[in-house]
Amino acid sequence: MSYREKSVWAEVLVTVLVWGVYFLNLSGHVLNGGGLEEPGFAGAWGGRFVETLIAAIIAQIILTSIVGALTPKAERQARDERERAYRWRSQAVGFHALIILLFSLGFFLFAAGGLTGAMGQEGGTPALQTLTSNSLVLAANGVVAAVILAELVAFSMELFLLRRGR
Repeated sequence: MSYREKSVWAEVLVTVLVWGVYFLNLSGHVLNGGGLEEPGFAGAWGGRFVETLIAAIIAQIILTSIVGALTPKAERQARDERERAYRWRSQAVGFHALIILLFSLGFFLFAAGGLTGAMGQEGGTPALQTLTSNSLVLAANGVVAAVILAELVAFSMELFLLRRGR
């Protein structure tokens, strides 16, 4: 396995483990009745988000260091044109996945009534009133989940291209 392939696997591992735990805890909390009416919901989950982000950064640094230490120096050379092309192609696929996920999230929020307000219905409540609720925290976490899923799509595509290109 090439150095680049090992590095991508490390990124996948960190992303799935760290962010998977975060989103499992968040969904478990909301589905078990804790949630949107709690006054400290936004602050508590904002703190957990920052903790998760820091954990992801530290875990990525550690795994990248381990992969670098276990890979001979000759294999850790700069990326060649083929690897750069694979990275660009996989990022394009990930970007398309992100667009689809964000449009899907927007449609879901609209269908669920989360985007009501002055523009959502005639004579509706002001749009700013809906922005103050804790449901906005869930919507923001939905956007974060879309970005993470899109990155996983990009990682998967890059691994596929790296394996196929051998």
